[in-house]
Amino acid sequence: MIVLGIDPGETLIGFGVIKKDGARIVLLEYGCIVIPTGTRSSAEKLHELETKLTAVIRTHKPDIAGIENLF
Repeated sequence: MIVLGIDPGETLIGFGVIKKDGARIVLLEYGCIVIPTGTRSSAEKLHELETKLTAVIRTHKPDIAGIENLF
């Protein structure tokens, strides 16, 4: 099973992808998606987030995802 975890933020979104195979857990990828601030609209920022997160999903094809609450 491949699991995607997402830690949301307004300009910095953390993520991690792990694979569980029996009792073994392997880290596949982790990182931060940086959404630059400035004069860009909310729609442009969301589009960039979608593009970058979709790339992670297409690469690893997770079976399940978990998203932490945004405080």
